[in-house]
Amino acid sequence: VLVRDYDMTLGDHPCCGYGPPLTIDWNYLEYEPIDMNEYEFHHPPRRTTREMGFNYYQRKRLLSDAGFTEEDFKLTKKELN
Repeated sequence: VLVRDYDMTLGDHPCCGYGPPLTIDWNYLEYEPIDMNEYEFHHPPRRTTREMGFNYYQRKRLLSDAGFTEEDFKLTKKELN
């Protein structure tokens, strides 16, 4: 199994009802390949659909921590409308 962690970035998804949309970036961190049984034994439990979603404040915090500004959010909103 080959596992990758992708960076998050400001997205362009028009269905994001309120606030800045998130998407995965092209940049990623790739881990050493591991045996399928080893992966199955150690991976965390599957998250629920509710746990995978981000609300407005979580998306905004993640993007702000990644260096995006209020101006970036406004420009994206303008492009989506």
